[in-house]
Amino acid sequence: GVGLLHGGAHGAHRQGAGRTSGTVASPATQASDASGVGGSGQGLSADGAGAAAAAAAGSTSNRGQVGQAVHGMAASGALLLSGARRFTRPRLGPFLYTPPPGSFRRFRGRGFLSSNGVFFVPRSEREGILPCMLREILATRVMVKKAMKGPVARRFPELKRVLNARQFALKMLSNVTYGYTAASFSGRMPCIELADTIVQTARDSLDRAIYTARTHPEWRARVVYGDTDSLFVAVDGRSPLQAFAIGRQLVDVTTSQNPAPMELKLEKVYDGSVTVTKKRYAGRMIEDESECDLPSGHCSRPVLDVKGLEIIRRDQCGLTARVMRLVVEELLR
Repeated sequence: GVGLLHGGAHGAHRQGAGRTSGTVASPATQASDASGVGGSGQGLSADGAGAAAAAAAGSTSNRGQVGQAVHGMAASGALLLSGARRFTRPRLGPFLYTPPPGSFRRFRGRGFLSSNGVFFVPRSEREGILPCMLREILATRVMVKKAMKGPVARRFPELKRVLNARQFALKMLSNVTYGYTAASFSGRMPCIELADTIVQTARDSLDRAIYTARTHPEWRARVVYGDTDSLFVAVDGRSPLQAFAIGRQLVDVTTSQNPAPMELKLEKVYDGSVTVTKKRYAGRMIEDESECDLPSGHCSRPVLDVKGLEIIRRDQCGLTARVMRLVVEELLR
C-alpha cells in the first residue's frame, strides 16, 4: 500500500499567515540563522529599537540575541553602510517599520520565530486579517470534503462532482493568498517576509515528515515521492489496512513536531499505483479504512484515482483518454 499524506500548503499558510497573527515584529536572527528562501544577508546585532542606529555606529554587541539583529537584505530594509555611515529603517513589506522598544523581550517564548528569521507575535496579542480569512476558507473546505464522502454524494455522482469543484475552488483561493503576499511588483500590499516564511516553513515540515518516515525502525517505509506539501510513503508487503495504521502513526508523530495549527493528514491509501512524473500519477484509491474487508485487510472495490494524466485532461482527444485508462487499469489489475 502507498499512503498519500498531505500537510497542505494551507497548513503553511496558516502558519505563516495564521495562528501567529498577521503582525511581524521584525527579522530577528543573525545571517547564519536566516538560511533558506530569501534568507541571505548580513545581520548586525544591536539593542532594541535603536538597532539600526547602533549598527550604523559600528556596535556589534549582544550578538545572537533573539530579535536583536537587523536584516542586511535589500528587500527587508538593508543597512546602507558607507563612508558617511548612512542607514535606512527596516522594512516590513512595503512599509518602513521599527518594532517598539522591548518587543522581543516581551514576546520571548510566546511567539513564533521562523527558520528564515521572521518573528510573529502570538494570536493573543493581535490576530491578523489573513489568518481570520484563511481559517474560515479552510474550515468551509473541510465541511465540503466531508459532504463529498457522505452517503448522499455517493448516491448522486453529479452532486459529488459539484462538491469537488467547490472544494477545489476554496483550495485555490487559499493558495493564491501566498501569491498575493509575494507579488512585490504587481501586488497592492506585498509582504515578502511572510511569503518567505510560508515557503520555508512548508519545506521544513516536509523534510521532517520525510526524515520521520525513513528512520522509524518499525514502519520499514520508503518515501517514493515528495512535492511541495505532500509525500507518498511505500510500505511494501503490507495490506491497505496496515498501511492506514502506519499512516496514522506517521501523522501523529509529524504533527506533534510542527508548529500549531499545521498538521499532516492521511488523505488516502493506494493499493497499487503508477507514478509517471511529478504531479502525474494514478492508483487504486481507498479513502477510508472502513472500506477494507476483514480479515484480509484489502478493499474489494477501490476507485481509480488519476492526477495529471491524459485520462482526465481536457486538451486530449477522447481516444487518447480511453486507451490510457485501459492501459492504467491493466497495469493495476
